[in-house]
Amino acid sequence: MKFFTILLTIVLLSFNISAKEKTAKSATLEIVVNDLNSDEGYLRVHLYNLAHAGNFPDESESAFMMKQVRIYNGKAKAVFNNIPYGQYAATLHHDLNKNVKMDLNWLGFPSEGWGLSTDMIPVFSLPNFNKCKFEVNKPKIVYPIKIRYLP
Repeated sequence: MKFFTILLTIVLLSFNISAKEKTAKSATLEIVVNDLNSDEGYLRVHLYNLAHAGNFPDESESAFMMKQVRIYNGKAKAVFNNIPYGQYAATLHHDLNKNVKMDLNWLGFPSEGWGLSTDMIPVFSLPNFNKCKFEVNKPKIVYPIKIRYLP
C-alpha cells in the first residue's frame, strides 16, 4: 500500500511539472536595425533580462544573451528564439573593426555606432535597465532600434 501511495504521488507530481512547462510562454524576438552607416564589421546585440539588469548597459559579457550578426545594405537583424515572456533591455554596437569591444575616442565617447532599446539617448550618464526596458509578451516581437554615430 505504501508503494502504491508513493507511486501515485510521483505520477501526480510529474503531471504538475509538465503542466507548468506547457504554460510557460516563450517568444521569438527580432531586433531590427535599419540605419547602419556601413556594411563593414558586425552588429553586436546584447540582451539583458531582469536577472541581468544590474549588468546593463556596460557589462556586455554578463548579458542574458548576445548575437553577432552580419550587415547587409545598412541593415541587420538579430533573432533570439525561445525567449521567456518578460522584461528586457538591449544594447547595440556596430563593431566596425571586429575587435569585439566598443572603441572610444580620447574623450571617452564611442567612436563606433551604438544604440539602446527605447532609443534612449544618455545625457550625463548611462541609463539603467528600467529606462530602456521593453516587454516581450506575445509569440513574435519585432523591435526596431536606432543606431547612433557621433561626429
